[in-house]
Amino acid sequence: MTDPPSRSRPDQAGSRPDLTRMLFLDPRQRELYPDFDRRAGEAVAALRRTAGQFPDDRDLLGLIGELTVLSEEFAGLWAAHPVGECGSTAERHHHPLVGPLSLGEEVMHLAADAGQRLVVLHAEPDSASAAALRLLAASVR
Repeated sequence: MTDPPSRSRPDQAGSRPDLTRMLFLDPRQRELYPDFDRRAGEAVAALRRTAGQFPDDRDLLGLIGELTVLSEEFAGLWAAHPVGECGSTAERHHHPLVGPLSLGEEVMHLAADAGQRLVVLHAEPDSASAAALRLLAASVR
Protein backbone atom coordinates (compact mmCIF):
# COMPACT_ATOMS: atom_id res chain seq x y z
CA MET A 1 0.00 0.00 0.00
CA THR A 2 2.99 2.32 -0.14
CA ASP A 3 3.38 2.72 -3.90
CA PRO A 4 2.20 6.02 -5.38
CA PRO A 5 -0.48 5.79 -8.09
CA SER A 6 2.09 6.06 -10.89
CA ARG A 7 3.74 2.77 -9.81
CA SER A 8 0.61 0.82 -8.90
CA ARG A 9 0.20 -2.52 -10.61
CA PRO A 10 -3.30 -4.05 -10.46
CA ASP A 11 -1.84 -7.43 -11.45
CA GLN A 12 0.48 -7.57 -8.40
CA ALA A 13 -1.13 -7.92 -4.97
CA GLY A 14 1.49 -5.85 -3.15
CA SER A 15 1.12 -2.85 -5.41
CA ARG A 16 -2.54 -2.73 -6.36
CA PRO A 17 -3.83 0.82 -6.53
CA ASP A 18 -5.70 2.14 -3.51
CA LEU A 19 -8.76 4.09 -4.68
CA THR A 20 -8.74 6.52 -1.75
CA ARG A 21 -5.03 7.25 -2.25
CA MET A 22 -5.64 7.87 -5.93
CA LEU A 23 -8.62 10.11 -5.18
CA PHE A 24 -6.55 12.49 -3.05
CA LEU A 25 -3.08 12.22 -4.58
CA ASP A 26 -3.73 11.84 -8.32
CA PRO A 27 -4.76 15.23 -9.76
CA ARG A 28 -6.51 13.49 -12.69
CA GLN A 29 -9.22 12.31 -10.28
CA ARG A 30 -10.70 15.84 -10.11
CA GLU A 31 -11.37 15.60 -13.84
CA LEU A 32 -12.89 12.13 -13.49
CA TYR A 33 -15.40 13.11 -10.78
CA PRO A 34 -17.48 16.23 -11.50
CA ASP A 35 -18.84 15.86 -7.93
CA PHE A 36 -15.33 15.54 -6.51
CA ASP A 37 -16.08 17.25 -3.17
CA ARG A 38 -18.98 14.90 -2.46
CA ARG A 39 -16.96 11.87 -3.55
CA ALA A 40 -14.01 12.92 -1.37
CA GLY A 41 -16.26 13.39 1.67
CA GLU A 42 -17.86 9.99 1.18
CA ALA A 43 -14.45 8.34 0.78
CA VAL A 44 -13.17 9.84 4.03
CA ALA A 45 -16.35 8.87 5.90
CA ALA A 46 -16.06 5.28 4.66
CA LEU A 47 -12.35 5.18 5.52
CA ARG A 48 -13.07 6.42 9.06
CA ARG A 49 -15.69 3.66 9.48
CA THR A 50 -13.16 1.08 8.31
CA ALA A 51 -10.52 2.51 10.65
CA GLY A 52 -12.98 2.06 13.53
CA GLN A 53 -13.46 -1.58 12.58
CA PHE A 54 -9.73 -2.28 12.26
CA PRO A 55 -7.98 0.14 14.65
CA ASP A 56 -4.73 -1.86 14.73
CA ASP A 57 -4.30 -2.33 10.96
CA ARG A 58 -0.83 -0.95 10.24
CA ASP A 59 -1.41 -0.57 6.50
CA LEU A 60 -4.62 1.35 7.12
CA LEU A 61 -2.95 3.59 9.70
CA GLY A 62 -0.10 4.15 7.23
CA LEU A 63 -2.54 5.17 4.50
CA ILE A 64 -4.32 7.61 6.82
CA GLY A 65 -0.99 9.10 7.91
CA GLU A 66 0.25 9.39 4.33
CA LEU A 67 -2.92 11.11 3.16
CA THR A 68 -2.97 13.44 6.16
CA VAL A 69 0.57 14.59 5.38
CA LEU A 70 0.30 14.77 1.59
CA SER A 71 -3.24 16.12 1.14
CA GLU A 72 -4.51 19.19 2.97
CA GLU A 73 -7.98 18.39 1.66
CA PHE A 74 -7.90 14.89 3.15
CA ALA A 75 -6.52 16.23 6.44
CA GLY A 76 -9.35 18.75 6.71
CA LEU A 77 -12.02 16.18 5.96
CA TRP A 78 -10.45 13.64 8.34
CA ALA A 79 -10.37 16.24 11.13
CA ALA A 80 -14.15 16.72 10.74
CA HIS A 81 -14.62 13.07 11.89
CA PRO A 82 -17.23 11.95 9.34
CA VAL A 83 -18.37 8.33 9.53
CA GLY A 84 -20.35 6.71 6.75
CA GLU A 85 -21.39 3.46 5.20
CA CYS A 86 -20.59 2.44 1.65
CA GLY A 87 -23.69 1.51 -0.29
CA SER A 88 -25.61 2.34 -3.44
CA THR A 89 -25.24 5.66 -5.15
CA ALA A 90 -25.33 7.31 -8.54
CA GLU A 91 -21.99 8.63 -9.73
CA ARG A 92 -21.10 11.10 -12.41
CA HIS A 93 -17.73 10.71 -14.11
CA HIS A 94 -15.96 12.56 -16.87
CA HIS A 95 -13.85 10.17 -18.93
CA PRO A 96 -11.13 11.84 -21.05
CA LEU A 97 -12.07 9.82 -24.15
CA VAL A 98 -15.87 9.54 -24.06
CA GLY A 99 -16.89 12.47 -21.88
CA PRO A 100 -19.62 12.42 -19.25
CA LEU A 101 -20.84 9.15 -17.77
CA SER A 102 -23.70 8.53 -15.33
CA LEU A 103 -23.13 5.24 -13.54
CA GLY A 104 -24.79 3.42 -10.71
CA GLU A 105 -22.38 2.26 -8.03
CA GLU A 106 -23.00 -0.66 -5.70
CA VAL A 107 -20.59 -1.39 -2.87
CA MET A 108 -20.93 -4.86 -1.42
CA HIS A 109 -19.17 -6.04 1.72
CA LEU A 110 -17.76 -9.54 1.34
CA ALA A 111 -18.95 -11.61 4.30
CA ALA A 112 -16.21 -14.23 3.93
CA ASP A 113 -13.40 -11.64 3.97
CA ALA A 114 -13.87 -8.92 6.58
CA GLY A 115 -12.76 -5.53 5.36
CA GLN A 116 -12.95 -6.39 1.67
CA ARG A 117 -15.51 -4.75 -0.60
CA LEU A 118 -16.56 -5.31 -4.17
CA VAL A 119 -17.45 -2.18 -6.12
CA VAL A 120 -19.63 -2.57 -9.22
CA LEU A 121 -20.31 0.30 -11.61
CA HIS A 122 -23.09 -0.03 -14.16
CA ALA A 123 -24.87 2.07 -16.74
CA GLU A 124 -28.60 2.08 -17.41
CA PRO A 125 -29.39 -0.08 -20.47
CA ASP A 126 -29.71 1.83 -23.75
CA SER A 127 -28.35 5.02 -22.17
CA ALA A 128 -25.65 7.32 -23.54
CA SER A 129 -23.41 6.06 -20.73
CA ALA A 130 -23.96 2.44 -21.80
CA ALA A 131 -23.00 3.37 -25.36
CA ALA A 132 -19.89 5.15 -24.08
CA LEU A 133 -18.86 2.06 -22.07
CA ARG A 134 -19.31 -0.13 -25.16
CA LEU A 135 -17.11 2.28 -27.10
CA LEU A 136 -14.42 2.10 -24.41
CA ALA A 137 -14.63 -1.71 -24.30
CA ALA A 138 -14.21 -1.89 -28.07
CA SER A 139 -11.14 0.35 -27.90
CA VAL A 140 -9.23 -2.03 -25.61
CA ARG A 141 -9.71 -5.19 -27.65
